[in-house]
Amino acid sequence: LITRVANWLMVIGVVIAVIFIVWGGIRWLTAGGNDETAQKARKAILNGVYGVAIILGIGIILNTVSALLTRSFFN
Repeated sequence: LITRVANWLMVIGVVIAVIFIVWGGIRWLTAGGNDETAQKARKAILNGVYGVAIILGIGIILNTVSALLTRSFFN
């Protein structure tokens, strides 16, 4: 049950991070030469990428620990 909930939360987290990346891209495209808006958009994109990396890293750790605890890691 815990593994299913963790996987579900990872999917939700990745979707939210991708929304941040897309939203940052749209803001960057519509910045119209405004450096402040472009920097905010760049920051949103980088935060989305960092979020995806952190979520996937945590997912790998959770799946590894879960497999070790249920002794299905080497099967």
